Amino acid sequence: MGENRIVLMILSHVGSGGDWIAADSLAGELSKRGCTLHLGANYARSSVDRKFAFSEKLPLNEGLHGLVRSLGCIGQFDPRTAVIHTHSTSALLFGIALKLFRCRRASIIHSFHLHLLDPPLAHFGKSLLYRFPNRLHCSSRDLAAYAETYYGIPRPKIVLLPLGADDERFWPPTAAERAQYRRNLGLDPATFTLLFAGRLNPEKNVDLLLSALARDGGTPGKVHLLVAGTGPLEPHLREQVKELGLSERVTFLGHVKELCPVYGAADLLVLPSKARETFGLVVIEAALCELPCLRSDTFGARDQIEDGVDGEIFRHGDETDLRRRLLRLMLDPEKVRRMGQAAYKKAKAQFTLNALGERFDGLIENLVNAKRVGAVE
Repeated sequence: MGENRIVLMILSHVGSGGDWIAADSLAGELSKRGCTLHLGANYARSSVDRKFAFSEKLPLNEGLHGLVRSLGCIGQFDPRTAVIHTHSTSALLFGIALKLFRCRRASIIHSFHLHLLDPPLAHFGKSLLYRFPNRLHCSSRDLAAYAETYYGIPRPKIVLLPLGADDERFWPPTAAERAQYRRNLGLDPATFTLLFAGRLNPEKNVDLLLSALARDGGTPGKVHLLVAGTGPLEPHLREQVKELGLSERVTFLGHVKELCPVYGAADLLVLPSKARETFGLVVIEAALCELPCLRSDTFGARDQIEDGVDGEIFRHGDETDLRRRLLRLMLDPEKVRRMGQAAYKKAKAQFTLNALGERFDGLIENLVNAKRVGAVE
């Protein structure tokens, strides 16, 4: 490995959100591989652990004013930084300024976490901005194609690296563990248990799942839905559960610190997201617990799931398709079990943190070596 292996991660904030989970997990893997990790973000001291050798507080989540204030901190960062890894638009703007005025030898990798339909002016600005990084990191084939077609990013700048989950934190439960997990949640052994896990935001579309469960007189047999997560839509969803007569069949678990027991208690994960989903890391976490997923056909679905083999994919926003597939799977628990086993094999082979760390480490080393000979675009 090269001598200059300082990787600076820049985020709008830390402690929650998919971008922080992805960045923090990746930082741990890169640290194991000899990189020195630095951090620039708006954070509480307690949320930054020892994997980061240096950290600087940047109010990048406070709009233009916060970005301007952050520029005053440029001098705090190590000019020997090899790679600046950014995770939001404001982080990328700061990273570009940092490269111009302080870390001139650094390469920039920007992880493209969200896709949105921008107003014309914002679209024009982002189309220019996304050309500055040496590499635009996309976690799915759909997202890579979107970056290329919607923003006009040259294909050689785009690198496809799927995200990964920690297979030391998520694992298949034994029969005894599964029985205990279900008892802890008050679930009848014969109850087919669905799970939604994620933040309760509008784009997660949990109301569609609730509506599908209640439609046409409900579902056959004993079916229960666990909702793991909190968010601004929770009061609305709780009220919807009451209005639909689902109070006995839906349990809100709130924030769950350790998800493995919840994955282990469920029979099927359901991810009904709208178009804003870009990968769906929860699908990989569940797969490592042998829990298959029925998810919408948003970005990342076709990277994770072979429809009908290791999970199923429905048309996003299509309640009829969601309900049809739910009913079919509820009536065929043996197929669900087989899909869970297949999902586990795929996740272990392709979507672990170790696999992500190896791929990203190779990308960093290539950029560092190319920079030495002046070959980085």
